[in-house]
Amino acid sequence: MNKLKNVTVKTEWRDVKIKEYMYLVELLTTDSENKEFKILSTLTDLDLEDIYKLKMNQIDKLLYKVEFIHDEPEPIHKDIYEINGVTYKPSYQIGEYEAGRFIDIMHLTENEDKILDNIHYIIACILNPVKIRRFRANVEYKYNEIPIKETAENLYNHMNICEAMSILIFFWILYGDFSKNTGNSLKQETVGEISQNIKNQTIGHG
Repeated sequence: MNKLKNVTVKTEWRDVKIKEYMYLVELLTTDSENKEFKILSTLTDLDLEDIYKLKMNQIDKLLYKVEFIHDEPEPIHKDIYEINGVTYKPSYQIGEYEAGRFIDIMHLTENEDKILDNIHYIIACILNPVKIRRFRANVEYKYNEIPIKETAENLYNHMNICEAMSILIFFWILYGDFSKNTGNSLKQETVGEISQNIKNQTIGHG
């Protein structure tokens, strides 16, 4: 491969889906073999074998384009999220949560080592799918009326990490206020600690 002009490269966090973010964190926080090449394969439309065929000066050019992974994702707040053709509305009124929703979130956040793995499921508990109707009021589905697993899989594959971080950070802030008033003790891990795993890494130096 002699030219890079036809290679699609993700150059900012808003281009990175949750599943790709999880893999990048894993690469950057472990002693993964050929780390740089796996990162480039994740952030371009080239598979690993194509990456191996590049010249080193081409590798350097691509690595320069993905230096954004040294920074934390910048949260993108929205009132409504359109993800892969599905509309979602965040539910931040924690006091109005059904017990089942509240218990699910507590379970997903009780082990800080698993929070990163559960990002898409945690967000799926916070978002309510919305049925859009042209001539009548939209319908907001009740919790788990559309299975949480289905929502989580859609978010995992299609939501960008900037949107995901915004939802999680806003939720933790509101939960902090809620827990002070009620005495509940849901794990309040700062999402910034998760993204810090990327910020503190240098490509090629685990």
